Amino acid sequence: MSVVVCDVSCYLRSKFDKMPVEVLKSSLVDFYTAEVLSDAKKQLLDDISALNLTIKVLHVPQRRDGDNRLIREIDDMFVLFSCMDEHKHLDDLPRYVASGPDSMPSGRMYEGDLSVLLNMMKKLSNEVSEMRSKLAAIAHDVRAIQSFSPAPFPALPQSSVVNKANDQQLQQRSTVVSGQLITNSVCWRQH
Repeated sequence: MSVVVCDVSCYLRSKFDKMPVEVLKSSLVDFYTAEVLSDAKKQLLDDISALNLTIKVLHVPQRRDGDNRLIREIDDMFVLFSCMDEHKHLDDLPRYVASGPDSMPSGRMYEGDLSVLLNMMKKLSNEVSEMRSKLAAIAHDVRAIQSFSPAPFPALPQSSVVNKANDQQLQQRSTVVSGQLITNSVCWRQH
């Protein structure tokens, strides 16, 4: 059996049947770049074609830069590994080794030690997204209310009856200076 140095394939092969797919993909996305994943996928394709298998392996394209390239490269590798596993040829691939332990993600972070923290962060992210959409709806409603100009309030009817008790309680002292009325003070009588 040949040995091939490929950090991504080494990690993927060792964790392929030991970790949930979603967690494994997440660890690859967080750790590797699209270029590194593309090189690993090309190596995997070369290794599969070198086996001269009679099975038909699904075509996976060379990805160009663009939206979600990183995720598509990982999905392509999963398709290849799954195909080899379904046809019982996974063990026929070369033995993939890593150039060092620092060149692979720590599985413990995704498997248990920090899974609680990661789950909390995902929940928080979902809640923030929900709040963002609710806040946008509220802002839309506020703008709609602000653009609506309500009719003025109708005038209140004036009372023709003057309350004599109020008139007796309020007494103003005024003086006239040069023809102008000036109010000096307001006094309240207490009964």
